Amino acid sequence: MKGYTSVSQLRSFELKSAAEVLGLTDVLYLDYRDSGMPGWKDNKHPNSLVSAPLDEVTGRIVAVFRRLKPDVVITFDPVGGSHHPDHIVIHKATVKAFYASGDEKQYPEAGKTFQPKKLYFFVYPLRLLRIMVRILTFFGRDMSIAGRNKEIDVAGWLGPGKTSAYAIMNFDSDIEIADLACGPGTGGKTPAAPHGRAPRRVGSSDTHRSAG
Repeated sequence: MKGYTSVSQLRSFELKSAAEVLGLTDVLYLDYRDSGMPGWKDNKHPNSLVSAPLDEVTGRIVAVFRRLKPDVVITFDPVGGSHHPDHIVIHKATVKAFYASGDEKQYPEAGKTFQPKKLYFFVYPLRLLRIMVRILTFFGRDMSIAGRNKEIDVAGWLGPGKTSAYAIMNFDSDIEIADLACGPGTGGKTPAAPHGRAPRRVGSSDTHRSAG
């Protein structure tokens, strides 16, 4: 937090840094407040994403789809990857927006209809995740309270409802550089952050599941 007045300011800087590395022309915000991890008091803040009506969030995403006209949409899996409340809401809203964007009867105020072609969910490769959890648990790490702030239940990510049906998408070195440019984030700089550096060192692909 040194040099930043808030977590929001820090995260915005990290996002901007990653976008610059990737050569993105713009970063769009939905203008909601971070809801925090499950059980935090931030969950109940009136401006938090989880407090917003799902139709409202969906409408904002539909407007983005119709303006940018993406062929492929990538979002979180149904449990939000790390069970973060905001990730779960974005999953629900993005899936709903994906199908609503091409329907002229839905969200007419969001612009001319456009239907993206493909929808993918980002998922953690379970085989690698299981190996990481077993190794770190063997060395005395409690993987139910992992991460920089001891708030991430990595072991719980291996519970019921997880799928092993994947689509592999290759990435190049710029993605890894962007990952590092983003900074440690919630997961910190330890191997306990499966969304951090460790998977990037093992292979040269990101793992996604087709929603269709």
